[in-house]
Amino acid sequence: MAKFRKKPVVIDAWNWNGDSKSLDGLDEAFGPEPRPIVRVGETLKIDTLEGQQLACSPGDWVIRGVKGEFCPCKPDIFAATYEAVGETPTAGQTFGWAIKQMQNGSRVQREGWNGKGMFIYLEDGLSYEIGAGAYAGTVRTYEPCIVMFTAQGKHQPGWLASQADMLAADWRVVNDDVPPRERLPPETSSPAAREEYPLGNDTPAKS
Repeated sequence: MAKFRKKPVVIDAWNWNGDSKSLDGLDEAFGPEPRPIVRVGETLKIDTLEGQQLACSPGDWVIRGVKGEFCPCKPDIFAATYEAVGETPTAGQTFGWAIKQMQNGSRVQREGWNGKGMFIYLEDGLSYEIGAGAYAGTVRTYEPCIVMFTAQGKHQPGWLASQADMLAADWRVVNDDVPPRERLPPETSSPAAREEYPLGNDTPAKS
């Protein structure tokens, strides 16, 4: 049997507690436009796109889906399925978490590293012309790899995690206050970093 993973989507949601005053929260959550939701006692009746009328009891959540449809959701199912946007932690995390952040274009580092300004990032492909030596003038292309920015201000491809790195729980995303010399050069950075610093090492994109 084939298995599928639910795509990550952001939804609007509002918690109904049975109090008539809390109905004011509907406009805050979903806007003032008309909604297929009516109150009957302590229950909300929600008309779905399929023509059904579903009940939303106190404690349930009202969800607006990607097509603008409304539906109720029990609190235990809601807690197991959704998390608040903006609450993703950025520090004190595992190596597996750090890998996911790099895959999303972030730079990460350990609090336990002694070298000042060191961090690692995922390079999605290096390609450059060799300037000297036996292969001078030839273009060399590498597969995606993890690159470390060292304490000496150099970018070292092919970083390998130690046992301590893999078992540590002090990984964090590099903040925007990284000194300019420690930012990724656009010509060797990932697409996400090139978008962040399109004008060069010292000039981030204007917000």
